Amino acid sequence: MHHYEIVLMVHPDQEGRITEIVGRCKQIVADAGGQVHRLEEWGRRTLAYPVRKLHKACYVLMNIEAPAEAVTEIKGSWRYDDAVLRNLITRQTEAVTEESWVMVRQREQRQQDGRADGGGRNAARRNRADSGTDEPAAKESSPGARTQEPVAEEQPAE
Repeated sequence: MHHYEIVLMVHPDQEGRITEIVGRCKQIVADAGGQVHRLEEWGRRTLAYPVRKLHKACYVLMNIEAPAEAVTEIKGSWRYDDAVLRNLITRQTEAVTEESWVMVRQREQRQQDGRADGGGRNAARRNRADSGTDEPAAKESSPGARTQEPVAEEQPAE
């Protein structure tokens, strides 16, 4: 058996079918005597260019160990499925089980934004409402951002 990495792009309107699509793939792998080492749903992400006139898609990453016949069957099941926009299957030298950099980055971003503790898109608005101020929090500028220095007024010569 060989190790494979599979990346799927699923139609954003068919997001509810991801569990069905992944479940079918897992069933094919299990029937062939293989196993799924890693399964990550990256969520809805913006595409670099439109695919079938869509600008967003839902991504799924899987690392499996299965015979080549099972991978061929998986590809065939996606061929006529309109929910699967694109798929990429690459052969790996070994099983990959650790978390991908995409999931690590998403988790760090959620922690940084404060969403890990129940925040969310409107967390800043709720925090302002709780504090009693209507002014948005001051944004910290990034190190590379240009800042405008205050201009000193010229004093008249004596």
